[in-house]
Amino acid sequence: MSTASRGAGLRLGTKLALLMTALIGGIALFFYLYVPSRLERQALHAIGGKAETIGELTAFAVAPALLFGDTAGVDEALAGAVQSSDLVYMIVLDVHGRRISSVVRGGGVGRIYPIATPVVRDGRRLGTLYLGLSLSELRPEIERARRTATVVSLVIFLAGMVAVVAISTHMVEPLGRMVDTVERIAAGDLSVRARAAGGQEVTRLVHAFNTMVETLETVQAQLAATNQDLERRVAERTAQAEAASQAKSEFLANMSHEIRTPMNGVLGMLELALDTQLTAQQREYLAMAQSSADALLTIINDILDFSKIEAGKLTLDPVPFHLGECLEGTLSTLALRAHKKGLELSCHTAPTVPETLVGDEGRLRQVLLNLVGNAIKFTDTGEVLVEVALEDRGPTGTLLRFAVSDTGIGIPESKQAHIFDAFAQADGSTTRHYGGTGLGLAISAQLVGLMGGRLWVDSREGQGSTFHFTARFGVAERPAGATAPEPIELHGLPVLVVDDHATTRRILCEMLASWHMCPRAFEGAAGGLAALRGAALAGERLPLLLLDAHMPGTDGFALAGTIRRDPALAGTMIIMMTTSGEGESSRCRAVGAAAQVTKPVRQSSLLDAIMTTIGSGGRAPASPVQAVPVEPAARPLHVLLAEDNPVNQQLAVGLLSRRGHTVRVAGNGRLAVEALERERFDVILMDVQMPEMSGFEATAEIRRRERASGAHVPIVALTARAMAGDKERCLAAGMDAYTTKPLRTRELFDLLETLTSGGAPARAADDRDGVAGRPCDRPAVDRAALLERFDGSEELLYEVAGAFLEVCPALLEAVDEAVGASDADRVHRAAHSLKGSVANFDAADAVASALRLERMGAAGDLAEAPQVLAELRESVGRLRDGLELLRSA
Repeated sequence: MSTASRGAGLRLGTKLALLMTALIGGIALFFYLYVPSRLERQALHAIGGKAETIGELTAFAVAPALLFGDTAGVDEALAGAVQSSDLVYMIVLDVHGRRISSVVRGGGVGRIYPIATPVVRDGRRLGTLYLGLSLSELRPEIERARRTATVVSLVIFLAGMVAVVAISTHMVEPLGRMVDTVERIAAGDLSVRARAAGGQEVTRLVHAFNTMVETLETVQAQLAATNQDLERRVAERTAQAEAASQAKSEFLANMSHEIRTPMNGVLGMLELALDTQLTAQQREYLAMAQSSADALLTIINDILDFSKIEAGKLTLDPVPFHLGECLEGTLSTLALRAHKKGLELSCHTAPTVPETLVGDEGRLRQVLLNLVGNAIKFTDTGEVLVEVALEDRGPTGTLLRFAVSDTGIGIPESKQAHIFDAFAQADGSTTRHYGGTGLGLAISAQLVGLMGGRLWVDSREGQGSTFHFTARFGVAERPAGATAPEPIELHGLPVLVVDDHATTRRILCEMLASWHMCPRAFEGAAGGLAALRGAALAGERLPLLLLDAHMPGTDGFALAGTIRRDPALAGTMIIMMTTSGEGESSRCRAVGAAAQVTKPVRQSSLLDAIMTTIGSGGRAPASPVQAVPVEPAARPLHVLLAEDNPVNQQLAVGLLSRRGHTVRVAGNGRLAVEALERERFDVILMDVQMPEMSGFEATAEIRRRERASGAHVPIVALTARAMAGDKERCLAAGMDAYTTKPLRTRELFDLLETLTSGGAPARAADDRDGVAGRPCDRPAVDRAALLERFDGSEELLYEVAGAFLEVCPALLEAVDEAVGASDADRVHRAAHSLKGSVANFDAADAVASALRLERMGAAGDLAEAPQVLAELRESVGRLRDGLELLRSA
């Protein structure tokens, strides 16, 4: 028996022994005390009866004498009263308490039993008789009773102790061993058995217990065998289920890819067909087919993502990205859908949110596209708002909270718990108004989980919904120079905001206030016009107006026209906020708007528009210009433009965008290499001479990385020179083709078409030296020639001209400072930058002067630099005057 169980058994035996000893001792003590006391009370009761009898007889005898006052008679009556050996005294008192007679017998009689008996005659009380009986005769009997009780009590106690020992021996110790056995069995040892010892009952108990243990051992063995069999079956079924799931996922993935290939062909052909001459009915049918194909492709993409999630193959690709660009790019793709339904689409990012993050930008876009797309789909009137706030920030990253709110139909409370399940929809009926697979929210929830957050919804039926999700990102260090300079010239500048949506007004005012401007907001045209006229009457100047183009009642275009016709308001410059860019540009220029931004308004775009408007004095074309329609490219390309010159950037982006291509701009070779890590491009336009990393260095790095991956992206060199050997140098660096700057539209697009269609590498069409000709007396600006260079687009020409007029003073000043410091290297770089800008406007004399300075800087000979700089200043001045005249014409 173990120590613990043995100790437990001894404690049990001790308790039982003490309990029985106390019980037996109590019985013996009770017998010892109760029996003598009982006998004594019985004897006293007998003596009391005897005393009462004697008293009654004696009182009857003395009553006649006491009635007549015969004292002698009373004495005689007492003397002749009942004779008893235990009678000690008798005393007679009259009714006044005077003693009449008394008799006292013996002395030292010990305890006395007293009694008082009234003496009555004919119902009249004559006195009282007192007598006492001796109790000495009871003492021997009481003593005998005590001795007898003592003996009996000892016998009871001894017998009880013998019983205690017997019970301890035959019951307590076997129970202790039984407890030890039970503890070992409870610990898992079913091989032990209880040992029979003690009485018949204990033996029967032990036998029944051992039988139970044997049964339990048998059952355990059977359970173990059953568990083994179940585990084997579960393993087999799990393997089968995993194989089936894997096969299903692979099947879904393969089928999705197989379907997507012809679907892309269908979509491409539909787009091409829609660009041809069609009847109205044909265009309607093709548009419906394109819409159906887009919906089918969305379903296929959802199924593919879902199959990847089920197969555990969906992973994140964290890279540095700019959150503002991600949000603006995402919402811009949905802005047209919102505009077609008359919805206001807005975005608000808290000032505490970091600008540059590390995460999977593509998956974040996917979640936002799904949530914002759903909000637009389920909202018929009102607005959709995207908000981003900082939830938590630590040394390892930051937790952001996104909220997508709408004023749509809402979700019933009973459905909210199921909308994140796969293939579940809030309206599951066959007559539902809104389509979809029911996978979007399930996939979004999984993606948010992978990003370390969660997705949930707050909604009330008929009152709109707000989908919240959190996501964890790393915080990237901002590259040098990435911080935009503080717009000091905007501090304290009054600005009016006129927009019929309260949320948009709040967001715009917050943006303007962050630049230390003084915004005032109005809900409609009437309030804005009244504020302008009131300020004019008070002699105040309100230089800037942010105006929503589409408002109920009087829209922005009508208000802008009213302002332009009022001479008192002529000093107010208007930035028009539109819902589409191309179709409304002419209307904006027609009403004299100085700039145009597209909703949802990007912070960077708004700042650029304000700075451009303030810098140019708000001058806008007096008459509308119409863009010359161009034929879109047969195959839209995703182009990476590596160019450091802002004028060249704007020109190239404008030309490429007009043909349906998408462009991502990188300011130097290093940024181009980084962009290629994040995105896939069809072609790269690479400027040869750039800061930080030149085009040759960037190309070498790209080709080095492609040798490991086996990929190849065509690279076209952009160079301002086409001297002998330049072509060979570009091809030796790994470039596929080259073209000279300034860009020639036809040459550029022919080159891209040949290069991306699998043809031979293209080259520059001629060997011009980056100069359109030598200085001559022709006009500084040839409008017809420039329109040809700018693909027939007056709008693009005006935009690039405005950009040049803005940066030209700084470029010319850089050349002036470099020549003044006799720094040949700086002269070379500054003249090269200026040459690249002026070359876009076919300014031969300015290009020639800049080229001469560039060569002087490269050769290190600046002897004639001041004279050439003077010529450059004069030619650039003529170009600026010509461009100013062209823009105001």
